[in-house]
Amino acid sequence: MRWVLLSLLLVGAHAQSGYCSSECEGSPSERLPPMEFHMSFPHSVEHYRDHPHERAKMLRRCQEAFHSALKINVMTKTFKRDCANAKQADLLGPTP
Repeated sequence: MRWVLLSLLLVGAHAQSGYCSSECEGSPSERLPPMEFHMSFPHSVEHYRDHPHERAKMLRRCQEAFHSALKINVMTKTFKRDCANAKQADLLGPTP
């Protein structure tokens, strides 16, 4: 239950973080950047070896997340584990 509430809170914060009306103070470079939140439910290495399109998509998401220049970039442990599984599957190649 707590995870659901936390997820909703973070999704709401993400949605609001990029919003700025014409009444905002300061220049765009002085404002906080939008918040990024990365979460996934990890798949196994075997799953990513069997599904190369999903593996490529996950690797793109991981690269974007880890190379983000945003000050507020939250990644869950499960997202990091999913990235590690996709990278390992990429190194091992497709299932024989």
